[in-house]
Amino acid sequence: MWPRLEVRCEPQRWALLLYAGALIALSCQPETTTSIPATSMPSPLPSTTTPRTISADDALQAVLSSPDVRGSAIFNPFPRSAGSSPCQIRGGGPPPGIGPIAGACLTEVEANGSMYVVNFTETWDAGQFHHQDDPAVGELQHTWSFTVDGAGNIIDQEQYGHFAPQFVQ
Repeated sequence: MWPRLEVRCEPQRWALLLYAGALIALSCQPETTTSIPATSMPSPLPSTTTPRTISADDALQAVLSSPDVRGSAIFNPFPRSAGSSPCQIRGGGPPPGIGPIAGACLTEVEANGSMYVVNFTETWDAGQFHHQDDPAVGELQHTWSFTVDGAGNIIDQEQYGHFAPQFVQ
């Protein structure tokens, strides 16, 4: 049995003590768990990947029509279908800019699971243009890459490679 405890309080404090006691009593109740038989468990959530319902050409057209590509002169020299062609790379900098620099522009579309990866890769001779951190001889290249889901939405974009002529300020 519990020892007897005598408390003398004003009426407002009694109400507070009763409230605190009720909270303590409720928090000390044993936990109850309900077990659900495995046969009635809900099925797992559907996959977050969208099944591929578009073609490689549709993925390329989704990228080409996106504001990031359509509104940028960087992508003008690239083929509008998968393939490679000689191109003239116009560099940045004060007008008229550097270049043109002779190069090769490659457009490629690769299936990757339920998605596509669309790459635009430009290649040029370092003797024509190179950044101070890049080699001064040989072939240099820069790639812009877009991941397109099965519904035709661009879900990721990145770029990598050497310092592109277009980046000159």
